Amino acid sequence: MTLIARHGPAWTYIDYHQFFLMEPDQQDYVPEEAGGLISTTGEGVIVHTGIADGNVAVHIEIHDHPPPLGDGGWEEIAEASMQVEEGPLMVRCLMEDPPDLPMLTPAGPGLYRVRAHARGRDIARSGSRRIPVRATGFL
Repeated sequence: MTLIARHGPAWTYIDYHQFFLMEPDQQDYVPEEAGGLISTTGEGVIVHTGIADGNVAVHIEIHDHPPPLGDGGWEEIAEASMQVEEGPLMVRCLMEDPPDLPMLTPAGPGLYRVRAHARGRDIARSGSRRIPVRATGFL
């Protein structure tokens, strides 16, 4: 396993308990109900932050193989596959400009696996707080 890149934290403003890992020109998607840490839309991955709105610290790691789960004090870890058809996969926000993070798909279009780690999702569920989230992508 080789770590290709590590970035963050980048404070990312979220609305409606979520931010996206999507291609830049795709439409945002608001699920009716979300219980888990991540869900897929067929065109992207939604990371469900817990808090309704505010900033989350997003850390990005890109690997060429699945990294070990590790401990790191994370309360939740979830994975999903995503097919990137054309453009770069990037962190996107619903109502704000994207954070200053690089694209997550250095190998171009193809099948990617995304792993998200989080803690503090039950803190201030209907309010605003700063909480840490780490997204790990591997080819």
